[in-house]
Amino acid sequence: MDLNITSLLKILFESLFIGLAILIPIAILIRTSNLKFLQAKDLFILQGVQTLRIAGIFYAMLSLKDVYAVYFKAAQVGEGIGITFPVSYQLFMFYPPAMYLIFTQLFWIKKLYMKKAALITLCVILLIFPTKNFIAIVTALAGDNPSAALSIYKASFFARVGLSLVISFFTAFALMVLSGKLKKVVE
Repeated sequence: MDLNITSLLKILFESLFIGLAILIPIAILIRTSNLKFLQAKDLFILQGVQTLRIAGIFYAMLSLKDVYAVYFKAAQVGEGIGITFPVSYQLFMFYPPAMYLIFTQLFWIKKLYMKKAALITLCVILLIFPTKNFIAIVTALAGDNPSAALSIYKASFFARVGLSLVISFFTAFALMVLSGKLKKVVE
């Protein structure tokens, strides 16, 4: 696997999507009577929503390089005779960025991110549908070997989810501190 700055940024953004899609519903479901903690929790949720909005746009922009490489550069190979890619490859390459863009931009709708049930539902959808794991499960179930759908759940999958939670929590927390809003809540 070729690791360049673009692929590392895409991995970081995917980690943010996964982590915040888990952390935001957890934060919503936490009940407390402590006013300062409640304000910090609401600030975390709003900062997480804002992070998802912007990260979705940047992730889609990073994926445009892949679109260019597949459709425009491949068409120039061999004097106009392009290389054709299987539909499953194209689905695996372009479905996640498109779905991440669509679902993260739904967070701009105030009625969706202000209501708890709608926000939790949107986070669950963001957690499940755009991932490459979802595509792997669907293609494995559609194929001859449905038992291959469970082969993606290894220890590395759970380690990646755990790492995504840590990255997302500290990213949202750092953005809260940098914006100066957390200092106002603590005072």
